[in-house]
Parts: sequence; C-alpha cells; structure tokens
Amino acid sequence: MRASVRSITGFVAAVSLLAAACGSDGGSSDTESPIPGATTPSSLPEAAAGAGTLVVDGVTYEFDVNTCRFGTADGAERGVPVELFALEGTGIGPGEEPLEVTVTRVFAKGDTDTFTDSIVLRQPGLNFLVQADRSESDGLVIDLRDPTATIPLLKLGDQHVTGSGTFGSRGSTVDDPTLPGTLAAGCP
Repeated sequence: MRASVRSITGFVAAVSLLAAACGSDGGSSDTESPIPGATTPSSLPEAAAGAGTLVVDGVTYEFDVNTCRFGTADGAERGVPVELFALEGTGIGPGEEPLEVTVTRVFAKGDTDTFTDSIVLRQPGLNFLVQADRSESDGLVIDLRDPTATIPLLKLGDQHVTGSGTFGSRGSTVDDPTLPGTLAAGCP
C-alpha cells in the first residue's frame, strides 16, 4: 500500500511539475492569491519593489527582480496549464557567482483544479540548483520534500510574493537531503 501511495504521489507531483514547465504568459493583476486561504508567511521583512531575498539553509541570496507576470485562470481549458504568476530575478551569490531565481504558480483545470507553486535557485557557475515545489488540489496539499505541509508554498498579492518551504535538488523527496528556505520579493 505504501508503495502505491508513493507512486500516486510521485505521479501527481510529476504532472504538477510538468504543468509548471508548460505555463503561458498572462495579463497583470494586483489581486490576492487565487488559492483560497493561501496565507503562507515568510520570516523575512516585506521586500522593496524590484528586490528580493531568498534564504536557504541559513545562506542569504539577495537578487534584483527583473520581471513579474500575473495571469488569470479565466477561460482556462481542461488539461492546459496556465501561468498565474512568474517572477524572474538575478544577482550575485556566494563565491561571487551570478545567481538566478524563478518563482511560479501554475493552474491546471481538471476534475479537480490544481495549483502548483515553485521556487528555483540556480547558480550555474557553481553547478548549484535547489528548488521547492508544492501543489494543491481540492484542498489536498502535496509536497514530496515535506509531506507534513498543509498550506501553499507561495502567497501572492499587492505586487509582492512571499513563501516558505523545503528545498532540495530537482526530483528529490523527503528521503533525500533537504534544506529549509524562505522568500520575500517585490515586483518592479
């Protein structure tokens, strides 16, 4: 039974991550998170417009927010992922190496609507990449790195995004090394 639950959970996460990778651009909006009750706080102070901070395992990564895109689920077609939010940022991190931060929320309409949040930190010069991913479908929160999670990874609104979650390498689970992280960013 445990193996089949893990297989189902893995399948749901893979579909959710695929949906995140296939998002599309949308219009702009200052509305609150489209997931009801999304109140994921960050332990960081509110970020200034165009600036962001991501702390992973106690290491602080400061970055400039280059772009934010807000979309809408209006008119979404079944099985076609819609990007509800995307943030792209760049900066200089440890080792004086450039870093990239991407934050996304993707919506997929189906028998139950699914929202997938993702935060990715990449330092290509150090071959370093960690990410946090979490999905919510019909009140069920799925996070393969943190099975105890009960709220969405991100909180969106008022041109700011915050979030807290468990980071790891791409495709990792709770059985792999994980790192706590928190984010606060302001759209330009």
